[in-house]
Amino acid sequence: MRLRKLITVLLTSMLLLTLSSSVFASEITPTAIGIGDTRDDAISLIFANGSNRAEYSLFLQNNSDQDWFKWTNTTDKTRFVRIESLSEDRSITNRLGIQYDYNNGYLSTLMYADTSGISSGHIMNIVPVPPGATIYMVVDAPTLYGVQQYKLFFYDFGSL
Repeated sequence: MRLRKLITVLLTSMLLLTLSSSVFASEITPTAIGIGDTRDDAISLIFANGSNRAEYSLFLQNNSDQDWFKWTNTTDKTRFVRIESLSEDRSITNRLGIQYDYNNGYLSTLMYADTSGISSGHIMNIVPVPPGATIYMVVDAPTLYGVQQYKLFFYDFGSL
């Protein structure tokens, strides 16, 4: 009986050790590859505790990476947003674009913020979002080679 318990404990220990992976087996990186990389997979913005703003600090992986966000106006009034994309590295220009889905079968074209004379980031101020419409926001950096951090600030001004 005692030998059976010993064999059971040894076999269980061996199975646990062979199935577990090492803590040092993978590198931890502050990225979310595959999340929000297309308009269809856009990250939904949700304001916490009645707040009217959201702030994100994220990373672009390379010049083909895009990070998409979306927000739907669920009120019966037109709401206005201010979107800022600020690069941590002032030598790299992130692009900020928006696209509307009016939820009536019409999808606008993708519009980018003006980049003339700007060395880092963009601001899109007082962007109207009609009732029931969804606004999609994209941040990318087509001239980027390597990993780039950026911060995205999203403010909902409410009805004016």
